[in-house]
Amino acid sequence: MIDSYALQVFNDGNIKKVLTNTLLDSETKFIWYHLFSPTTEDMFELSNTYDIHPLAIEDCLDDDQIPKMESYSQHLHLVFNAFYYIDKEIQSEGINLFIGEKYLITVTHSAELNNAIKNLYDKLTNKNNDLWHIGPSWLMHLIIDRIIDGKMIALETIEDETDSIEDLLLTSKSGIDFAQIQNLRYAFQLLRKNLFHERNILNNIIRENNDFINQKSIYLYRDIYDHIIQLYELTEACRETVKNIVELHLAMANNQMAEAADNTNKTIRRLTFITTVFMPLTLITGIGGMSEFTELTGSHNWPIAYGLLIFMFIVLGLLSYKWLESLDNKL
Repeated sequence: MIDSYALQVFNDGNIKKVLTNTLLDSETKFIWYHLFSPTTEDMFELSNTYDIHPLAIEDCLDDDQIPKMESYSQHLHLVFNAFYYIDKEIQSEGINLFIGEKYLITVTHSAELNNAIKNLYDKLTNKNNDLWHIGPSWLMHLIIDRIIDGKMIALETIEDETDSIEDLLLTSKSGIDFAQIQNLRYAFQLLRKNLFHERNILNNIIRENNDFINQKSIYLYRDIYDHIIQLYELTEACRETVKNIVELHLAMANNQMAEAADNTNKTIRRLTFITTVFMPLTLITGIGGMSEFTELTGSHNWPIAYGLLIFMFIVLGLLSYKWLESLDNKL
């Protein structure tokens, strides 16, 4: 098997690293098997030893599974997903857990999860802690708890990024990256769906009496359940924040468009006033012309005639302006 190992816990509390084909005996309290990227032959070899259902074997070979819990005669099969937020991309990676009366089997194709399992494996073998020696349900709690803690780290990172986008939008008039917003929406949606199923799994473990879950360990799973509820509510709040960011951006864009339209209307109104005021003056000068007006008034009278003409133009312009202003106030 690829990168697989096992841990055998005896009734007297001693710990021993063993091969994966070690059989259970009366002196063994339980055995923990861990398999990383196993082949089909590896899984069916383990299936023959512990009577794992073929459908569960198929789930182990398919890494794209939603969280679920299946009850079989010899074991429980649980699927949990771990989340990592790397390079502004959410990554979901699954782990299969088989818990029987005296064994726990973990199967994953994720390198990140495999490293986390290795760290837990080394910590348990080097730590003098009798709590997890009681049975496989305590050990499974530790693994699930680490997965949920990883979700909390990923969610906090995404939440900080969401808050930074909101602050940037409020302090700057520049646009936001909608591709990044879409990635955040997808991440929160994926987290919400995942936590919804895992909440149901933990709820079933807490409320149902199961032969493979030690009732003395139920309070540990209740603690995980509380963490999942907290994560679920935080995810909902973050999804609402992303929605508000999009709506705020659209509102600000609409406001900027309204301001631009209002400025355009003001400019057009000014130009209309100017054109309307000078239109009759232009009409008069166009019909009469300066040379014809001089002939009508006489060349020797042009200082008085042109003075009166200019005065008439001023009066006519003022009357036109006042009339347009009164119409504008009525509107």
